[in-house]
Amino acid sequence: MALRSLRDKKPTWFQNKFANEIINYSLGIYYGFLGVYFIIRGFPGTDSGIYTDTLLNILIVLNLFSSAGPATLALLLIISGKIILGDALFSNLFYVFLIIGFHFVCVEAAKLRLSTVRKVVLIKLGAIPLMLLYLHQKIYIAYSKEPHYLAESIGLYMEYLVEVNDSAEFQKQVALLQKNFITEDNFIK
Repeated sequence: MALRSLRDKKPTWFQNKFANEIINYSLGIYYGFLGVYFIIRGFPGTDSGIYTDTLLNILIVLNLFSSAGPATLALLLIISGKIILGDALFSNLFYVFLIIGFHFVCVEAAKLRLSTVRKVVLIKLGAIPLMLLYLHQKIYIAYSKEPHYLAESIGLYMEYLVEVNDSAEFQKQVALLQKNFITEDNFIK
């Protein structure tokens, strides 16, 4: 909305190269702070996998439709937010390493002479290693509000219960899943 009103009131700003760069870097700062907000929203116990994908989409949009400068500025804000707000330093450094690598993939793909749709598909395919390395650790599904039911991946927790041979807890979890997620005819609610 602000860009539309700015374009209506000062259309020369979008034609002047210096003013256009100010607008682009302002968008980079805005999306960087939006990324920090998504980091806060994506803390464990929430849908952090969704927010990690949103951070990747921010980098894709800025690299393809703006330039590498604003995208790098947004990346620096996202990285600093992740390091400052996070609690596990090694995990955060691993995340920073992966998202910087993804940023480089975006920068290189933006230089290719392909249509925008093909670039997005190529970048999303380039994100598969990041997703495989990071998201399986970060998607938490809280299926109970009780404190003794851990808010972690259902599959891993059920696998753990089978390994330790805790059939009573396993049956409790199965009953909880059936009650909350599965109807009588085995379709997900």
